[in-house]
Amino acid sequence: PVALASILSKVIEYIILDRIEFQLTTNPNQFGFKRGHGTDQCIYVLKEVAHLYTSLKGCVYSCFLDASKAFDRVNHSILFKKLAERGIPGYILRLLVYWYQNQTMCVKWGSSISETFTVTNGVRQGSILSSHFFNVYVDDLSIQLNKINVGCAMGNAIINHLLYADDIVLVSPSSAGLKQLLAVCERFGQDNDILFNASKSAIMLFKSRFMPNFNIPSFTLNNNCIDIVDNFKYLGHFLTNNLSDKMDIERQRRKLYAQGNSLIRKFHMCTLETKLILFNTYCSSMYTVQLWGNYTQTAINKLYTAYHNILKSFIGVNRREHTSPICVNLNVKTCQAVIRNLVYRFMNRLRNSNNGIINSICCTSSCYYNSPMWKHWRSLLYVHV
Repeated sequence: PVALASILSKVIEYIILDRIEFQLTTNPNQFGFKRGHGTDQCIYVLKEVAHLYTSLKGCVYSCFLDASKAFDRVNHSILFKKLAERGIPGYILRLLVYWYQNQTMCVKWGSSISETFTVTNGVRQGSILSSHFFNVYVDDLSIQLNKINVGCAMGNAIINHLLYADDIVLVSPSSAGLKQLLAVCERFGQDNDILFNASKSAIMLFKSRFMPNFNIPSFTLNNNCIDIVDNFKYLGHFLTNNLSDKMDIERQRRKLYAQGNSLIRKFHMCTLETKLILFNTYCSSMYTVQLWGNYTQTAINKLYTAYHNILKSFIGVNRREHTSPICVNLNVKTCQAVIRNLVYRFMNRLRNSNNGIINSICCTSSCYYNSPMWKHWRSLLYVHV
């Protein structure tokens, strides 16, 4: 649940963050709650790693870890110790200790409010500082994983894990390497009161189609077996073991129809100008479409049809009318134009990123010229980039 706090406490948190933000820097493997970072960049790195190894007729073992109620299980004593080790000024650390030890909360359900109670663990979800504190709390896991020097080589970096807040994925070109990474996570969880849930975690093998079939070994976490899956929804984006984007295109198509039908039902009486604003706001922000590169024309045509049919139905135009003249006259982007725009902006974000992992990938000529995603992006934009 999201914890609500007073405006004054938020102001104080912003002041504290301004004083200590430099000491809260974390490893480049962490993409969550960082300026200039996003879920799409984290997914991009994972897909780029998988693409490279499968193109070389190899494989990548991946494990998507579920940390049960990670934000709520943060141990305050361990957190303050980690902050002290980072050189947080004493007066700020004492303020934080006092604040956390003396905070009280209550639960609101409808119009009913519970009695107040104290909280001895966890960071408030929705707080200004909480996301930064959580990143610091799990940063030692990044340090320990990077130390063992097991993982996938990309440029001048070895990547064996990616984090987006509490969403963790481990990657290794071998099953033995992945077991080593899981052992590190187990020990970290025991030492830091983080519970990794094997039943909600998953193993997926990205494998070249040229590799012969073989039995995937079993993997355990806290003595519990982890399921092996063919697809997984990671950070809202569907990944499959053959790196096909068909499932994620279908996810976006269904979402488009849901949003479009909602707009048609609720705002059919609005003016044309209002409808166009609503359509551009709710139907043109397509999540992670820039990461699609392996799909059939049939699959993407279904998405184009959904987008254009929703536009025509919303503004009261027959679906049989040609799409291009309508979009030109109304100054609305076609679905193809929306995707090209998102691809172009994402490429610029990658080039201008200050993340060391992204830089090590994008600066390599092998990625620039051989990556299926970069090849696909160039074909979409019809320019040499």
